[in-house]
Amino acid sequence: MSGKEKLIENIEIFYSEIIEEYKDVNMAIRSEATPLAIFKKKNYQQHIDRLRKCKKEIARVNPKDIKLPADDETGLRLKEAFEHALFMFNGLCDCQIQVQVALQNTAEKKGGKFSDCSDATKKMNEQNRETEKTFHQLDVLYADYLE
Repeated sequence: MSGKEKLIENIEIFYSEIIEEYKDVNMAIRSEATPLAIFKKKNYQQHIDRLRKCKKEIARVNPKDIKLPADDETGLRLKEAFEHALFMFNGLCDCQIQVQVALQNTAEKKGGKFSDCSDATKKMNEQNRETEKTFHQLDVLYADYLE
């Protein structure tokens, strides 16, 4: 398999499997989110485990070892953008895990404060905005590369 084919395959796996799993976890989290849910005992660990699985899956599609010809400028830019998107997505998963841990600690009265949840959520929202920008850049480069 050529470097170009491997890069395309990895991006497809990222979008069709890893991002879809993240969306499913995010939907489950949102469906359980109510103002009073923070004080209820819930199994936050299942969400944390699924987010950690998303982080582990990034290693499966890491493009660092993919070799592209030096004259494939678009491919090299795409590879760089993909690496950056993976880095940003990894950070987003970390932030989402921090939110879930803060919620779990608050619900279980393990010394967690509501402000911890609020701070973690603000950080996650900022990371989400930055990750979306990165994904948009990746989308544009990927569409160009497929043409």
